[in-house]
Amino acid sequence: MKKVLVGIITSNKTKDTVTVQVETIVKHKKYQRRFKRHKKYKAQTLGELSIGDKVEMVECKPLSKDKRWKVVKVLVTAKKEAVDEIEDEIEDEIEEEVTEDKKEEKIEEKTEVTEEKIEEKE
Repeated sequence: MKKVLVGIITSNKTKDTVTVQVETIVKHKKYQRRFKRHKKYKAQTLGELSIGDKVEMVECKPLSKDKRWKVVKVLVTAKKEAVDEIEDEIEDEIEEEVTEDKKEEKIEEKTEVTEEKIEEKE
């Protein structure tokens, strides 16, 4: 059975090859504390991939001195993540504007009420 790893592309400068950083969580033998380990693998690809894409790769026969992995599929594209983040920021700004508008209306109402009370006292 072939090994399958999931990682993020850190470099795509060479033709048909990408560098993928895989993060694994390991438990310390003595102290039982979990920590992250990072390792970079060179993988064969046929399509255009960009830095930051999350990909799944499978072990294969040696293709060169360093390449022993092939990219099978792209799980998440970096551009899509960036677009999603921007959309979330815009939605948050819209919500803030709506709440600010409501706050401003309440403040205006309160100031009118307080001005009326001050006039009544005089």
